[in-house]
Amino acid sequence: MKILIIHTAFIGDIILATPLIRAVKEGMENAEIYALIKPETRHVLRNNPHLKNIITFDKRGKDSGLAGFLKIGKNIKKEKFDLVISPHRSFRSAMLARASGAKTRVGFDTSTGAFLYNKKVKYDSSIHEIERNLSLARALGIESIHKQPQVFPGEEDKVVVDRLLAKAGFKSSGMLVALAPGSIWATKRWPLLYYKKLAQILIKNGTHIVLIGGVADSALGREIATGNENAIFNAAGRLSLLQSAELLTRCRVLVSNDSAPLHLATAVGTPVIAIFGPTVPAFGFYPTGSKDRIIETPLPCRPCGLHGGDHCPIGTHACMKNISPEQVFAGTIDFLK
Repeated sequence: MKILIIHTAFIGDIILATPLIRAVKEGMENAEIYALIKPETRHVLRNNPHLKNIITFDKRGKDSGLAGFLKIGKNIKKEKFDLVISPHRSFRSAMLARASGAKTRVGFDTSTGAFLYNKKVKYDSSIHEIERNLSLARALGIESIHKQPQVFPGEEDKVVVDRLLAKAGFKSSGMLVALAPGSIWATKRWPLLYYKKLAQILIKNGTHIVLIGGVADSALGREIATGNENAIFNAAGRLSLLQSAELLTRCRVLVSNDSAPLHLATAVGTPVIAIFGPTVPAFGFYPTGSKDRIIETPLPCRPCGLHGGDHCPIGTHACMKNISPEQVFAGTIDFLK
């Protein structure tokens, strides 16, 4: 049997779909499983032992428009998939599922193109995203006890991180704390000055800081590190996703906004202190580790959107500004002992 899992969403979403991939592989051991994802998320699934292959769909780049859609649809139809599963609820994903020609197509009942699936699963907004994804496998009679996301750094990733820490003058066995100050959505970002103050408090308590994130976060990292370059290493934009995951395995704890790095930390077992502002844990994207902690401020205006936004709707950004660096530091103390 050949199975295609379609999920052309963000990095964090792909990380949270890895338990589904594992469940399907373990439930259908002899099946070949393919994943169709965006090019920028392919590193999440590199080295994943449960996958036969990764197909990339650059829906906003070279594969955009009708011509791009028809091309990718033709290519996946050639693969002759028997089963398609789509956690992604867009109409385009449903169209791709239909274009595949697969006899069985599984998707959520709230998908824009739900009518294109012949096995529809109730989308339960009250449970975690991992459980929602696994409900697609349960619809096929597959149960799984494995709920933790997975990523698989390789030996070359470990070598890169060893060299990075040596260059920074940090011992791999030392007390490292990771900070992830970035987010695609501006209102999800805890204020930069607060991250800078937190870093200073942590340094006074004997830690070294590593800053992680993508290229877009490198400027934030430089600002936080300014004046403390001997104790802070800005790795934002310098590492691949799996190298960042390997770096997180060396850290006592990660402090992160509600963004992809918190899911990456969960995937490698590093405790997370997650700062939630415009979004809320009830959406189902909270960290799931036994030691993880969520810091948030109860306000009547929360949540103001599913993803946050570029500007606070009421102009205060109080959901983030009311969380002090001292409050976040207090959450890290147990991990620094």
